[in-house]
Amino acid sequence: MKPRPGLIIEYRIKTIPFNEYRKYIFMKELWDSDLNYKKTSWYALLRQKIDNGQTVVMPVKGYHISNYQQLDEYCLDYVSLLQSMIQEGYLPEKAKDELGVIIGPDGALIKSSKWRHRLAAAQITGIKQIPVRVKHIHKKWVDSQKSPDQEVMDIRRQVKLALNRAREMHLQAATSQ
Repeated sequence: MKPRPGLIIEYRIKTIPFNEYRKYIFMKELWDSDLNYKKTSWYALLRQKIDNGQTVVMPVKGYHISNYQQLDEYCLDYVSLLQSMIQEGYLPEKAKDELGVIIGPDGALIKSSKWRHRLAAAQITGIKQIPVRVKHIHKKWVDSQKSPDQEVMDIRRQVKLALNRAREMHLQAATSQ
């Protein structure tokens, strides 16, 4: 088993823009089609796979899609999520766990794996703020937050200051949009 990294990480983080993830693209297309999932390219692709005798496995949500009824159930799950976000907003208690993020080397928030559909739904429906759990912080970000007189600062204090600065940075970005 691969060892789990601690709070402070130093390795390179490979990222792609969130709006390029397949799940985000599907949900945006679903939103743009007034929640008519049968008009999405993702639905057409999955339907084609079913027509070719393939079973589509979605491990995160536990779906094994091999017929049109299962495909409809899968798509309706996302329709329900978007409708819930519209009507009730983001409700953290509905989730199995917290939305995890990494503070990258430049202070940018990077979505960690799993639960991308909730973040996509929140962004697509225009929710301005959602609670997140910081899973990791890149050492370059922590180090960049030190002033010259803080060279011997305790690592816990460095992390606390870096987290506060990251929060301020992202709140300013959210209010300026």
